[in-house]
Amino acid sequence: NTPGAPTLAVVSNHTDELAISVTAGDSNPSSTTYAFSCDSGSNFLNYSNGSCDALADDSNHWRNAVDWGTFNATGLTANTNYTYEAQARNGDKTPTALSSSNSKYTNIEAPSGITFSGVTSNSITVAATGSFTNLSTGSSGLYFTAVTGGGEACFGTWTTTNSCIDNGLTNNTTYTYKAKARNAEGVETAEVTDSQLTQDLAGASGATITPTGTDAINITWTDNSNNETGFKVFISTTAADDCAAATYAGTPDHITAADATSW
Repeated sequence: NTPGAPTLAVVSNHTDELAISVTAGDSNPSSTTYAFSCDSGSNFLNYSNGSCDALADDSNHWRNAVDWGTFNATGLTANTNYTYEAQARNGDKTPTALSSSNSKYTNIEAPSGITFSGVTSNSITVAATGSFTNLSTGSSGLYFTAVTGGGEACFGTWTTTNSCIDNGLTNNTTYTYKAKARNAEGVETAEVTDSQLTQDLAGASGATITPTGTDAINITWTDNSNNETGFKVFISTTAADDCAAATYAGTPDHITAADATSW
């Protein structure tokens, strides 16, 4: 009897293997031997090395269901679809037609960590570390979770873009993220976790005071930050080395607008 399509399964923690076995219930006796075609009959699985080559009349290509067991085809490409068919033959070595086919995607590569870039005082760019084959195929994708932070739409959803920018963060604060991948059939990898500290705000420098009249001065400085909400100007008439403690009644709080370079 022509056998049923072979049974296929992914192999845990492997991206280059698929597990193949004879589908039970074809009513053939236990002595029946089987071969597995890798490409519609041109090449067949070789039991000795897990590869595909020309069919030969030997025990590396023809084996009974028990001897095949659950056999791992090896040397495959991650997140790639492979199709197999089974063929049986009797004791006289008369083969049946090829069975119907069965297909399966291998696992996708798991992230080896999380890569951080573009770190500022209020944003972090998050990416999964590694290369991910056929990331735009089927249900393939990456999933980023922001344990802390995470106000952006790229968190908490599957994406085919290996980058997610987290904005609106607090300076000098540690944020934690997770990442995982899945293959075209939705088989997910394990999740990895890592943390990143945002930068502290860079203070202004090079303050210069210029008299503009008998009762006025102009203060200019260099803005060394790109995301401040403003500067506070301290003026002292009594404690030149301690402006933070000084008071001046001219403008009560001495707060400038963001990105200001003078007051």
